[in-house]
Amino acid sequence: MRTVALVGSSGGGAATLGHTDPQDLLRRIAAELGKVRGREETFTRPDGSSPCVSIRHALFLSLHGGAGLDTADPETSMATLYAIGCGTEKDDSESLHIRSVVSGRLCKVNETYRLLDSNFVGPSILSGEIDGLILISSDPGGVNAVTISEAARAGIPVTGSGGSS
Repeated sequence: MRTVALVGSSGGGAATLGHTDPQDLLRRIAAELGKVRGREETFTRPDGSSPCVSIRHALFLSLHGGAGLDTADPETSMATLYAIGCGTEKDDSESLHIRSVVSGRLCKVNETYRLLDSNFVGPSILSGEIDGLILISSDPGGVNAVTISEAARAGIPVTGSGGSS
């Protein structure tokens, strides 16, 4: 099975892009990835289908109230960081474990984001656990710098959407 990492945020125009429900967005992306088929199908689900792509790690920051990051104040804007596979949850390809990691002022949430980006996603790319990277309104010069740098070093495919992605 191929695995991908996903990093990003609700972006500047969150209300128009449908990123106001981060858990739903991550579930929908996982569902679409589950439809991808490849030549080497080594995993079979109870229904007989064989997904070839799954999310190994995801970090997604969302501002409260559907606000966009273009006008956010790091000291006063409130945000929540959601994660998949960046901690203690079991590695289970059958289910998607999306958890809220931290909520609070954007500046504090970004600190946690940088830690998880550096300690989980980046190292997983370098170790060969990640086959591709999806960026959604990412921050290549900020909280996503390590992941994007490691993806370039590893030479994995990267795709994305959003102004900075």
